[in-house]
Amino acid sequence: MQLKTIQIFTLISCITSALALPVLNTGINARDLLVEEGVNFARADEGTNFARGTNFAREEEGTNFARAEEEGTNFARAEEGTNFARTEEGTNFARADEGTNFARTEESTNFAREGTNFAREEEGTNFARSFVGTNFAR
Repeated sequence: MQLKTIQIFTLISCITSALALPVLNTGINARDLLVEEGVNFARADEGTNFARGTNFAREEEGTNFARAEEEGTNFARAEEGTNFARTEEGTNFARADEGTNFARTEESTNFAREGTNFAREEEGTNFARSFVGTNFAR
């Protein structure tokens, strides 16, 4: 009877050990898997956040580009306005200069006319003097 009891306990012990090992192994593996899964999830989440960060960077880049584009456009318009003003100023200067030149030409013309008239008057005077001289000689 004692032998049978020992045999039964041994058999139960063997069966328990046989059943316990896979359970124990499964438990360790499951824990490792959970930890690994958590790490992978963290990495995946990090990757997602990183990807979101990339999108943010692209949006920021787009915003900066838009600002640069807008600033550049405004600068170009301002520059264009300045250049237009300078051109207008140049045109006005040219017109003023043209007016000055015209006035000088007009002045020269008048001076020439006056000079001609003076010469004619002088010629008339000389002619009159000659005539007087002729009469005097007679």
